[in-house]
Amino acid sequence: MQLQLDEIVHPQKIEQLESKVHEFIGEESLVVHVKERYELTHKLEADQLYAFYRPCLMHLIKKESPFGAAKLNGLEPKIEDNMVIFELDEFDYDYISRYTIDDFISMAFKTRFDMNLKVRFDKKDKEHTVFEEFKQKQKKDLNKLADTLVVGGGTAIGGNKLRKSKRLR
Repeated sequence: MQLQLDEIVHPQKIEQLESKVHEFIGEESLVVHVKERYELTHKLEADQLYAFYRPCLMHLIKKESPFGAAKLNGLEPKIEDNMVIFELDEFDYDYISRYTIDDFISMAFKTRFDMNLKVRFDKKDKEHTVFEEFKQKQKKDLNKLADTLVVGGGTAIGGNKLRKSKRLR
């Protein structure tokens, strides 16, 4: 079954439609699959379409690879021309590359929007990753320290309200 749509419909709604059609026909051996195809009323650039379709895309990826969806959902890719670039740490890069999620995303845009959107996964520079982890740990340590200090009227530098700590008595 193929639907020609001018508005994006979340995949959960498509799955519900498939289920209702299957129920209506009542044939157990019948498999119902709806292929949606979009002719949007507004012309969107690759970055706009990706941002708009992202929740739907993550739902589709989650069905194929829950771990892959979890890793990609938290990332903001760079989008240059018709190329979506995700920067991943080494472990995530190895996992996601193995499951050809890049091809899956490209095909989703090609079959639904007739857009040739390419996807690339890059490994984060190890030094950059270690530096980012260090900065995050340092920030967390400073926040813990700020939570235990009492300065003057209970306000730390930057206006953060502090609570008194029993450890300082």
